[in-house]
Amino acid sequence: MKKLFVITLMIISIFSLAACGDEKTPTDGPDSYPKFMGKLQDYPTGVSYEFYAWNDEADGKVYGIEYLPKDFDKESGDKLPIVICVHGAGGDELMLSSLAKEFTGKNISAITFGCRGASDSTKSDDGSATVTSRASDLNTMLKYVQSLPWVDQDKIYFYGESMGGITIMLSAEYFQQYIAGIIITASGFTESQAGFADNEFPQYTIQDGQTWDQRLLAYTGDFIMFHATGDEIFSSELSRATYELYNTRDTGICEYYETEGGSHDALSTEGKALRIQVIEDYIFGHTNQQNKTFIIIFKKTDCILN
Repeated sequence: MKKLFVITLMIISIFSLAACGDEKTPTDGPDSYPKFMGKLQDYPTGVSYEFYAWNDEADGKVYGIEYLPKDFDKESGDKLPIVICVHGAGGDELMLSSLAKEFTGKNISAITFGCRGASDSTKSDDGSATVTSRASDLNTMLKYVQSLPWVDQDKIYFYGESMGGITIMLSAEYFQQYIAGIIITASGFTESQAGFADNEFPQYTIQDGQTWDQRLLAYTGDFIMFHATGDEIFSSELSRATYELYNTRDTGICEYYETEGGSHDALSTEGKALRIQVIEDYIFGHTNQQNKTFIIIFKKTDCILN
């Protein structure tokens, strides 16, 4: 009888410990996200933090990195503009980290994230990495940013490079009521890129009776584009044609900056300096401007900034 009593107590103790463990470790599902993983890195202009957010549409997690200016206090009540960055094909959450760090040097916060399925190096879950899959992950990041009390909700911007730019252009209509503008580098759009879209998440792709040009033009907000003449993937002609399409609209800022040299993967040193200056001036000085500008082509000697 004594032996049975001891065994019973042991069983009760085991189940009690298991129950306590369950309380401390939430299940890996929607209700346990976002998950904050702590500080990732201190760097000269700021600090980065890693997190996971839950994609409700895909039923999976997306890994992101949050970049904040040095010495910014989230509890101060101050608000920061933020740029959500979408990487290109084969990239991951680190692909645009250098640019994100540049933003924090201008008192602009940023988010980079890994598109599901884009590469083996991303910490995000698997996915198809199509335009609609990427747009779904972008929507996940937007929802996360909207939950941050220190973000200026009137100054949320999308930035995309290469396929990340295509993703933003094709889905901007869906997001435009929530964002202040879109900024594109090393990208462009023609019918040939339409094959990257699918019906996995129909809200992000073309609608019945709609042309691809109409899809792009359904976005009425600000559009800024940068292009390097040395880009071996997207030609200057394609990027200019994309700009000219957006410039047919009657609303929103529309600007195009072309710099000599560089490549698809990176603008020249002068081009990078130009880009960060233009973006800083735009975010802090021209967010309410509604007039359009004509094509602006900067040659190499014009890009040397004081």
